Amino acid sequence: MLANLSKLAFRVAKSIPCRRTASISAQECSTLKTPLYAPLSRDQPHVRFIKILPSDTDDQPVSCLLETVRLTPNIRYSALSYVWGDPKVTKDIIVNGVTVPVTTNLESALWHFRKFGFPGSRSQAVESQRLWVDAVCIDQKDIPERNSQVTLMGSIFSNAASVFSWLGHPGADHVDVGLQIVRRIAYETTHVIGIKQGDFDEDPKYHEKLETGFEWLVSFLGPLLDEAKLGEINLRKSKLNRSAFTPKWKALEAFNLSNYWKRIWIIQEMALARSPKDHWFVCGSDAITFEELEAFNSFMRSIYRLPWPGPARYGYFWIVFADKIQLFNPTAMKRITWLKESRRAENPEKPQFLEICLVMKNAFATDPRDYVYGMLGLHANNIVPDYAKPVKEVYLDCVLSDGTANTENICLQYSGRGNFSKGDHDLPSWLPDLSLKDMVVDCRDVRDTNERHDKGLLGADLQPPQIIQRRILRTQGAVCGRVERIKRLRFDSDIVTNSKRLYELSVEYLFEFVGVGNVLDSIEKMPLQELIDVLDWRQKDSRKTVSSFFSMKFPQLKLSVVSWRYLYILFHYGKEMEERRFGLSIPDEGPFHIRDFLIHCLVRHFHVMEDEDEENQKLLWDQSRVELEMLFIRSNGMVLFKTDRGHLGIGPPNLQPGDLVCAVGRCTLPVILRKQESPGVDKLQFEHMGTCYVQGLSDGEPAGMVKRGEVNTEAFDIR
Repeated sequence: MLANLSKLAFRVAKSIPCRRTASISAQECSTLKTPLYAPLSRDQPHVRFIKILPSDTDDQPVSCLLETVRLTPNIRYSALSYVWGDPKVTKDIIVNGVTVPVTTNLESALWHFRKFGFPGSRSQAVESQRLWVDAVCIDQKDIPERNSQVTLMGSIFSNAASVFSWLGHPGADHVDVGLQIVRRIAYETTHVIGIKQGDFDEDPKYHEKLETGFEWLVSFLGPLLDEAKLGEINLRKSKLNRSAFTPKWKALEAFNLSNYWKRIWIIQEMALARSPKDHWFVCGSDAITFEELEAFNSFMRSIYRLPWPGPARYGYFWIVFADKIQLFNPTAMKRITWLKESRRAENPEKPQFLEICLVMKNAFATDPRDYVYGMLGLHANNIVPDYAKPVKEVYLDCVLSDGTANTENICLQYSGRGNFSKGDHDLPSWLPDLSLKDMVVDCRDVRDTNERHDKGLLGADLQPPQIIQRRILRTQGAVCGRVERIKRLRFDSDIVTNSKRLYELSVEYLFEFVGVGNVLDSIEKMPLQELIDVLDWRQKDSRKTVSSFFSMKFPQLKLSVVSWRYLYILFHYGKEMEERRFGLSIPDEGPFHIRDFLIHCLVRHFHVMEDEDEENQKLLWDQSRVELEMLFIRSNGMVLFKTDRGHLGIGPPNLQPGDLVCAVGRCTLPVILRKQESPGVDKLQFEHMGTCYVQGLSDGEPAGMVKRGEVNTEAFDIR
């Protein structure tokens, strides 16, 4: 939000005659002749607040009084959190008698507050309440003041008696109806059914209550899709046409898709609000509290974790919709919840500042510096906002504020030329570009990435990493292999097409990666299990396993639903292949059936059976579809590769044969380095291409290889 402050200079017109209302005293009227902004004291923290003046009619422009106050703990005020909108589309308000153009979204918020009052205090006169609004309370022309006020953002929002999150005018999508739905669901599940947050392990009837809540939810919301528009929907596509949603679902979706949840300054403002009961989300004349929103979101997330509801009762669309948005923006709520937890004094594991900034990497900001400056209120550090600094220097300040040794791991995890181009900011290949909204490789959740630093080369005798001349990252590690063969992965949104491509990939992998001569020899090692483990590496260790799936069963073996679905694909897409196609020679054995061969490359023994529990099998089938679709989404664009030492891995899109697979410092996953020729530089330098997952190198194995003398450590200069 504040990114626009440097771009939007208010056009201050000459003072106009004061419009008297019953609430303006003679003393107040005399203040209207003073300049709009007097310099703020730099010795002690001072801020400005507005008071919205009442009006005789709704047609009059919004008028406000602006006052300067020292920011102390006993000052009572509220703070407004909102999306600026297009700075070129404005509407005039009156501030101390001066005409000030503000964005239409802000004017709409102030107009609604004047008409309906502030949530939680409707009975109080609106002009008696102080309100902090960045666009009006900060002198936009004064850059030093703007920089100074940014450092106070943490104090302003965390000390506010109330925070009002303005979602905008209801509009044609009826976002206000979405608020009403959220409030009703929160009340029904919390106060009627009795589902409480945090009761998952403590309440023995928790699952029973959730199922009751789900039954009520189905009844309350009704069908997801308008039956009259079902013809517009392609059931094989995971994307649904919003135009076919029924009204309640459409309003809930509009609430979820509001631009409000996507702005980086807004996420900080929501995280800073001190009380969930006094943090209000406002749309038009309607409002809900963060407490209600949190209860709603907690219930939805709990339902998502339940065993899948019977499709015969609720339909496939419930599964798709719940998986897509979990009925509320999961990214926004995860961010806010995580940030609030990180600020609690009793939290023993305070996140690093770079971690906080990375959590925001997919949020939106106009100025790329705001991915650092927009988070200053959430973390104690010595960074001073300076919008004149190059973006590269601002991001380096972020890394150095925590110390290179502490940030090397997550720096390498979230950077690399193999994923992204050099960009507009001249960043080193090892420095994360926080302004990139969609990272192709999001190898692990940031918190999990930093907690798994016991992998890597922990225990090896390594020198700490250094940053040389604010450009070169010098770190130690070991070369564990060289990329020898690659296969670029291509998947789309069609489950049938992707299933066929997975089948074809399996055949190509066996006869191009494993090799014709080795396939028959290595069948007992089940090479296709290694393939699916690499493709599913993010989730394979956490997936639940079952012993049967859609009329298939093993005597003494359990597989994840993804592996079961993979087996089903091999079973049903298998066709006889001609010997000449792969150069196979199998004398005296008749035609070779690729289906049976591929299946035995995944599992040793299986047989077809009839499972009596048809509903349970249908649940597993639908669950496996959604999970396999997520695997396709994560793998699309990535590169499957094999090293010269026989390791199979998956890495960034721009990976090439000859790239080095290295274990570096305490980095959780192996990194891909590419040698670079540097004129006038004697020491060999490398470009960081990104992290990768390699079977046999991603769970601490390199440390053992160093100890056994299989690989040697060396210094890498990464530029």
